[in-house]
Amino acid sequence: MSLESRFRRIVAAFGLQVPTAAEGAIFRSRAPIDLPACLGRAVARRLVAERIEPLFEFGVGPPPGGSAAGLGMLWIGRTGGLVCANLPHRAPVALAALCPAPDPPLIAAFLMRFMAKNGTTFGVDFLHGLPPWIRNQRPDLLDRRTMKRALWRWMTWAERAGVTSWQAVRSHVADRWGRDDWSEMLSHEERGKLLGMYLAASYIELSHVGRHAVDVDNE
Repeated sequence: MSLESRFRRIVAAFGLQVPTAAEGAIFRSRAPIDLPACLGRAVARRLVAERIEPLFEFGVGPPPGGSAAGLGMLWIGRTGGLVCANLPHRAPVALAALCPAPDPPLIAAFLMRFMAKNGTTFGVDFLHGLPPWIRNQRPDLLDRRTMKRALWRWMTWAERAGVTSWQAVRSHVADRWGRDDWSEMLSHEERGKLLGMYLAASYIELSHVGRHAVDVDNE
């Protein structure tokens, strides 16, 4: 099977539309698409190195030696793209198709839905604890305010699931800022301030270096 045919099979697998209020469309497949299995290991390695553009990385362990769980975009032509996940100890997988891409409101809508259930809506278990650091490599597509809203949704899920707690955020802020004068029962407003201080210490925006889109007709 040609590489073009393999790409078309991957794109065609995303047939389940995810509800969104943003213009455009988000599609998911019944299960994440294992890129090495579909394209071959050599092609998948080349895609990760040359064509999948990192969007957001979330630290899994403490710096500098900790690994990361990341989301990236494989641009397909000029009209859409595949959101891919790069997770520790797992082959890269394609999670969703966005059309059009890049489109900031649509990428924000995807991240909101993705983080709200830790990626399980799209077939992955993304984070297993409060990330010690976050890198945003496309701040032109998703700003800090939107990242904070996405993290708020993730914290709501994580607290219910027992993955982390607001006490962990509080401890993180105390370690970084030396401040631990919060009330025992944190109010909604205090949680918002805590999350803002957590981001101030842990969130980095990097400059954008674009990558070429895949042309399925000529690849």
